[in-house]
Amino acid sequence: FVKFFKYKKYVKVIYKITGLSDGLHGFHIHQKKVKNNDCSTAAGHFNPDNINHSGRHSHKRHAGDFGNIRSKNNKSAGSFIDSKISLDKNSKYYIVGRSMVVHEKMDDLGKGGNIESKITGNAGKRLNCASIKIIG
Repeated sequence: FVKFFKYKKYVKVIYKITGLSDGLHGFHIHQKKVKNNDCSTAAGHFNPDNINHSGRHSHKRHAGDFGNIRSKNNKSAGSFIDSKISLDKNSKYYIVGRSMVVHEKMDDLGKGGNIESKITGNAGKRLNCASIKIIG
């Protein structure tokens, strides 16, 4: 699961994912919701500012760039605070109705030296995905 909560003026992201190979995996918000459990329907990274791919700690990044999560013993769990995304319907960084995607490979944070790195971080195929929605 991946959950999003308002935290002061930011968003807290909590995740617990199983079934991943050990190592680093790209972790991103994509533009569209998932249809029919097909991760390709999520489109590209959520990038309302139309800038190059980077990592979560970079000032200039896709709103959906969260960098990597680490899996050990086929499990990955953690949390972080993000100042870019929003749960406010009036924000251009609003994430509800989009999707969360875990990728096969490590995200190179836009430092891979090729065009694909500046778009996707060379994170590889989409292993798992889910639409972001409000529950409750």
